[in-house]
Amino acid sequence: MSYLSISHLQKSFNDLLALNDISLEIEKGEFICFLGPSGCGKTTLLRTICGLESQDSGSIIQDSVDISRLSAEKRDFGIVFQSYALFPNLSVFDNIAFGLVNQRRPKQEITDKVNELLSLTGLQEHAQKYPSQLSGGQQQRVALCRALAMEPGLLLLDEPLSALDAKIREHLRREICRIHRKLGLTTIMVTHDQTEAMTMADRIVVMNAGRIEHVGTPEEIYLQPASAFVADFIGTSNTLYGEIKDTSLLLPGWTAPVALVEKRTGGETTILIRPEHLTLHNEQPSGPHAQGTISDIEFLGSQLSVELKLDDHQTQSNKALKATLSLQDAHHLTLTRNCPVWISVQPNNVCLLAEQEASAA
Repeated sequence: MSYLSISHLQKSFNDLLALNDISLEIEKGEFICFLGPSGCGKTTLLRTICGLESQDSGSIIQDSVDISRLSAEKRDFGIVFQSYALFPNLSVFDNIAFGLVNQRRPKQEITDKVNELLSLTGLQEHAQKYPSQLSGGQQQRVALCRALAMEPGLLLLDEPLSALDAKIREHLRREICRIHRKLGLTTIMVTHDQTEAMTMADRIVVMNAGRIEHVGTPEEIYLQPASAFVADFIGTSNTLYGEIKDTSLLLPGWTAPVALVEKRTGGETTILIRPEHLTLHNEQPSGPHAQGTISDIEFLGSQLSVELKLDDHQTQSNKALKATLSLQDAHHLTLTRNCPVWISVQPNNVCLLAEQEASAA
């Protein structure tokens, strides 16, 4: 049995359906990210798991115990909020020790546990400081220590890095992952930042409008998105519309069919291609290709982002494409605005949406 099993969870706020038939299995020791835009239900799902919100229906089983109707204080979790929620009148040491003191643990046990966590997070020299004397990143580490002090079975992180600047956020991403691996805690983090989810999670739960759109590893979510929403939300994608005939894909403006790796039912379909999977040519290639014009070029440091307008005879939905090239590849091409270019793609880099999604599109 999974460590955390969520089954058919429903939650409404007046006329707003915040959670719509949510079912999810989480294994012990996994790092899971709930990812989605504002208002998608990810924070409501986290708050329902820890008992700060009560579901209208459905069940939550944690480590073989039904916690669906337990109060928050009776559930086995530690939580770190976006706002840190530290006690300003307590030192770092006393903030971390707070829960242990309330449980009347032996003094030496408290001291040993707090010192262990201070060492784990590199906060030893700040033990007697107050929150106002710490940076945002240090405060967030104190909040993490306080959650870990109770040795919870489940660690919940509610957008813990969103208030920090980019460099500190990147450092704390690595710190949280290191602590997670060291302790082996089952961890759930809510975020709207796709980079956080892609770099930290074992699996990502992409949510939209109260529903789960896709559950998978970062690689699965990126390369084989379950829907156009997932493809658009995670990274950048090109959406094309074509027709499948046996193992060939017909795209408007392409000189020849693109061979598909697997046979799919014929008919209209939605195609997703990542910008880095488009190949640009100065000269007409021999295989299937389309022709267009470079409308914009953006320098991104190690890469170039190129916007392409396909020829006018193609359908409106197929007019604009994005391509990403490494600087090394770009040096072999002469790329300037308004110059013609030829575009090709390898068959294994063409992602077809699920047939029901494609027909809906």
